[in-house]
Amino acid sequence: MTTAPASSRVATRLLAIRDGRDDRLLVLCGIAAADCLPLAAGRWLRALRAEYDDELELLPFVRGTPDAAGIACLLRRCERLRLPAVAVGDTAATAYGRWRASLPAAPLTWRVLETSAARTATPLPGGLLARWPIRPAEPVDWPRSRRVIADLGAASPALGARIGALADALCDGTLVVAGIALDMAVGAPHTFIADALDPLANYVRMQRIAAVTRRAPSLRSRL
Repeated sequence: MTTAPASSRVATRLLAIRDGRDDRLLVLCGIAAADCLPLAAGRWLRALRAEYDDELELLPFVRGTPDAAGIACLLRRCERLRLPAVAVGDTAATAYGRWRASLPAAPLTWRVLETSAARTATPLPGGLLARWPIRPAEPVDWPRSRRVIADLGAASPALGARIGALADALCDGTLVVAGIALDMAVGAPHTFIADALDPLANYVRMQRIAAVTRRAPSLRSRL
């Protein structure tokens, strides 16, 4: 199986988001297990990717570190569905030690999935997956970096309010992240998914409008 070209394309897009060359946000869509991605679920995720592609980069991911068989199974299924894939590592990881020490809850790390036989020329990106507060009053004192992804975990009735708070923090500049991770129930009502993703897509659109309409600095201020 040759998956290097696809992995390289995914890596290039994610590196562009991380480095700020792509203004979209990354959304990691949780699936149950590496060897459990039904075709219907994959098609559902593919449709979501197409719908939000201009503002969001949606990727399926699994929690925990899959074994070699699980990775191979997921990559085969994603290749068949024309979907990229991401894995989430465990809390035992030691990368980003200084940042990990500053976070209130132990973060996970995430990385792009690959097979041992498919190494890409482009470095495979990854970063931290830090838990977003469940309670609105809980403070968020995170590193301001697009290497960090806000982990909202499993969906709950408070999801809309939590996403709204995160989008507000992005808009006022108090938060800088690459995107979010969210465990999505396959086949969930469209309105439920829109409540989760629309505020993030709207934030990206507003940033683009602000960049185009922002008044240029005067000649005096530039001298």
